[in-house]
Amino acid sequence: MHTNVTRLIAVVAALAMVFTLAACGGLQPAASTTAATTAAATASQAQAATPDETQAEKTTLTLLRWGSADQAENNAAAVYSVNPDLAEKMDLEVIIGGRHDSDVAQKCRLSLAANEYLPDIVQIQYTQLAEFAEEGVLRDLGGIWAGYADKVPEGVLNVAKYKDTFYTFPGDPKFKVWYYRSDIFEEAGIDANQVQTLDDFINAGKIIREKFPDSYIMNSNPETDPDDLFMLLSGNGGRLADDDGNYIVDTDPGFRAAIEAMRKINEADIGYNVLSWEPEWEQGFADGTIVAHLTAGWFKRYLPDFAPDLGGQWAVAQYPEIGGSVGGSDGGSDIYILFNNIEHPDLAVEYLTKLRLDKETSIAVMGATKLGPILNEALSDPRVAAPDSYFGDTLASAESEAIKTLKVFPYGPAASREIDILIPHVARYVNGEIDIESALQSIKTDLINQIGNSKNPK
Repeated sequence: MHTNVTRLIAVVAALAMVFTLAACGGLQPAASTTAATTAAATASQAQAATPDETQAEKTTLTLLRWGSADQAENNAAAVYSVNPDLAEKMDLEVIIGGRHDSDVAQKCRLSLAANEYLPDIVQIQYTQLAEFAEEGVLRDLGGIWAGYADKVPEGVLNVAKYKDTFYTFPGDPKFKVWYYRSDIFEEAGIDANQVQTLDDFINAGKIIREKFPDSYIMNSNPETDPDDLFMLLSGNGGRLADDDGNYIVDTDPGFRAAIEAMRKINEADIGYNVLSWEPEWEQGFADGTIVAHLTAGWFKRYLPDFAPDLGGQWAVAQYPEIGGSVGGSDGGSDIYILFNNIEHPDLAVEYLTKLRLDKETSIAVMGATKLGPILNEALSDPRVAAPDSYFGDTLASAESEAIKTLKVFPYGPAASREIDILIPHVARYVNGEIDIESALQSIKTDLINQIGNSKNPK
C-alpha cells in the first residue's frame, strides 16, 4: 500500500509540472521535449521504481529560448559527454517562447507581471538585457565572474555585464565578419582582405556586377535590417542618447555616418533587393546570386545548410570599415540570464559554467554545434584553430582577429522600442525617400514623444 501511494504522488507531481509550465505566461516546450512527454516518462518511471529509486530521479533544468530546440539540446549532449556526473543529476528541458528573441522577452515580461516562476535559464539577446537589469529582477553573477574576468577577451567581458554588474553568461559572440565566395572573387580579381573601406567595398561590388551580371556582393534589404545599422553603430561609437538619456540622434556624428554609408551603398546598386530569411534570400547563397555577406560570426551555422554543395568556395574575411566602424558586433551576443524567481539557481549556474567557462567542455560544444568558445585558453587551442570542413582555414583566422575588436552598443532599457521607432525612418532615408535632416529630426521627435528619456522611458 505504501508503495502504491508513493507511485501515485510521483504521477500527480509530474502532471502538476505540466500545468505549471502551461500557466507560466503561455510557455510551451519544444516538440521534442514537450512537458506532456516529460510527464508521461516520469509517470512511467515512477510506476516501475522503488521508493528509493524515485527519490534519486534527476532534476529537470528548464531553458527558455526562441526558434528551435536543436542547438540547445545538442549543446547539452556535448556538455554531458565531458561531464558525466552532471548528466547523472539533470536533464535539460528546452522551452520555445516563439520565433524571435523578442517573443522570449515578452514571455518573461508576462511571467514577471504575474509573479510566476520563470524557467531556470533564459536565453535572449544582449539588446534586451538593460530592460531586465534596470528592473532588478536578475541574479547578480559577480561571484562567478570574479574568477574569470581576466580569462576572456575584453569584448566578451563587456557582454557579461550591464554597467558594472555581471548578469550574463555570453552565448555566441557576434563579432562582425565578412563571408564571401573565394572562387568568384578570385575570378573577378578581388582580394577580400584588401577590401578595407567603404569605397573599396562599393568598387568591389561594381566589379562583381560587371563580371557576373546576375551576382551581387550583398543583399539589400528594402526594409533596412536593424542588425545592419547597429553593427555599424557598435563599431563607430554612434549613440542614440547621451549619458543622461536625452536623445541626440540629430547631432551624433556616429549615427549620421552610419546611415549615410548605408544610403551610399544602396545608391551604388550593388545589392540584391530581397528580404533576409526569405526562401529567395537563402537560395541566393547557393545559386550564385549573393556572393558575399556582411554579418556576424553566427552565420557560419547557417551558410552550409543554405549552400551545402559549395564547401571550400565560401571563405571568411574581416568586415570592412564602413561608416567609420571598426569592430563591433551584431547585438553583442546572445546571452543566458537567470532571473531571481527560479527553482534551480545553483544547478543552472553549474550547467552554464560548464557550457561557457570550462575549456574542454566549450571545445566539445564547438565541435557539436559550432558555438564558439569564449575562454582565451580555448580560443588559442589548436583544435579551435584547425581548418573548418566548410570554410577551410579562413574561418579560425578571421574569427581570432574579429573577437579582439568585439564591441557592444550601449543599449538602454527601452532598446526594443527605440529600434522599432527609428528603423522605418532610416529605411525611408536609405531608400532615397527623404533627406538626412528630415530623417534625423523625425527619429528624434518620435523617440521623445513615445519614450521621453532613454534611461527613464515612459
